[in-house]
Amino acid sequence: MDSETSVSDQLQLLRSLVAEDANYCCPDETSPITRSIHLARLRSHFEKCQLCPHREDLEQFSPEVQRNLKSWWERSKPKQTQFADGFRGLIHNEYDRQELRIILNGLTESLWSDWIRRDDQNQAAQPKVVIGHDLHGFSFEMTALAIQCLTEHGCQVIDIGNATTASTSFLVDQTRSEAGLFLSTGVESSQVGGIDLYRRGGMPLSAESLHAIHNLGQLSANRQARNSGGVAPFAGRENYLESLLKYYDQIVPEHMLILTSNQTLIDTLDDLRKYSQGSFQPELIPADLERQLIVNQTDWLKSGLASLEFESVCLISADGQSCFFYDSTGQNLPALEILDLFLRQHHSHQSLGVILGEEYQARILYDQRFPDTQVRYRQSLRENFAQGMRTSKSQYGLDARERYWFAGQRPVCDGLVTVGKVLQAGGVKRQN
Repeated sequence: MDSETSVSDQLQLLRSLVAEDANYCCPDETSPITRSIHLARLRSHFEKCQLCPHREDLEQFSPEVQRNLKSWWERSKPKQTQFADGFRGLIHNEYDRQELRIILNGLTESLWSDWIRRDDQNQAAQPKVVIGHDLHGFSFEMTALAIQCLTEHGCQVIDIGNATTASTSFLVDQTRSEAGLFLSTGVESSQVGGIDLYRRGGMPLSAESLHAIHNLGQLSANRQARNSGGVAPFAGRENYLESLLKYYDQIVPEHMLILTSNQTLIDTLDDLRKYSQGSFQPELIPADLERQLIVNQTDWLKSGLASLEFESVCLISADGQSCFFYDSTGQNLPALEILDLFLRQHHSHQSLGVILGEEYQARILYDQRFPDTQVRYRQSLRENFAQGMRTSKSQYGLDARERYWFAGQRPVCDGLVTVGKVLQAGGVKRQN
């Protein structure tokens, strides 16, 4: 009996020694795994390990295995943070806390450099920076770090909370701030995060401007922080909503289904529908389905519309800017056809200016279709389009990502504005 008890105790002790808490979770998986499984996958060059923040967890392996794994990391090393219409990178790998600090170091150095050179007796004591974010958990984490970094560098942060790319741009202009940041996660891919940057007037930064900020951030990464700034919450949603109301006056009663994976857009559209008494219907869809529809995989849309009575469909991308339109059968409507709606509103004696993405240059001769329209072409980056709209005084713009631009005190690129303009112009429903 004592022998059996002793064996039982030993087995229990052995189980307790080898028992593990399931504290790991592979990217894009929901079930936790143990450390043993984590290490086994790591050693076997499991594909998802390339995206894992714990991929440097190598101390349990022999020096030979460590060298082999590090060599694999180098061979399969993903591209660095992308600079196009914002900073983009794989979360925890390319886009992490260290990378965010580099970006913000560069931004604040640029802000202070411009601030010192300004000859404005009425300027505030510190540069003001608007910061907004989406509803993804990682965005909340990075926003907290961004606020900390900005205040450490002596900036006055205006925290607008949950926002969109377009509303952030609007509030940078309205609050007369020197810059703005919008932090998002999961727009291009579930594993990709990033930041959109704006300067004075809500003007977006792209490509070369972002490279310059990043390079400056790497050079100034170890500089001593200036006097601490501050942070102030600002409920800018009502101001932004009020600015949209004029685009929903006198809209046609078209029964339009509006799809997006962005909950903030859905909430704003609900408010606009109440104001305008419109017949459009906002619906939230999964991000994966939205990305499928954007690349024109519309089988789901076509089958779903067969049992519904919508006259048209609009898909607004998660960034709140790109818009894709479909008829009642789910057939995609060309972006240039939507642009035609806006141009037809003008009288024949009016001279119009339009900016198109360079990608359209080989496919269209707009000067033949609209003799009084002056067409210019720009690279399909937000900074290029915003500057082009401002300097050329063009009334409309359309880039390769199906983002529609409208003239104003500042160039406007906002999916909510686009939908309102389409409904004011008569809608997109086709007569069968």
